Amino acid sequence: MPSVKAQETAFHNIYNRDSSQWAGHYTKNPLTRCLRYRRLTIALDLIEQPGYISPATQSILLVSGGVGGEGTYLCNRGFLDVTISDFSAKSLSLCTEFDPRLKTFLASRKCCA
Repeated sequence: MPSVKAQETAFHNIYNRDSSQWAGHYTKNPLTRCLRYRRLTIALDLIEQPGYISPATQSILLVSGGVGGEGTYLCNRGFLDVTISDFSAKSLSLCTEFDPRLKTFLASRKCCA
């Protein structure tokens, strides 16, 4: 298993590209969206039934959330407090560029050691 430092370096290298490289995370292609978000949709449909929780009253933390595609989906489903964490500062800057509704948290070796 790679060290946290090795993962941090790898993530920095992966996300250290121009933001147009990540446009696929926000695809409008129906098949891609269906495959990517099927598990989230099933879970959210269950909790949004009467008597369960309201998304607007919940906080979400996505660990290793990359550029925030799933976070955007959750905001679109009614969650108002969505935070994306990642080892890569670049991925988090792309995250807020793509969707300013998302909060970010830079995970560091200190918090994960």
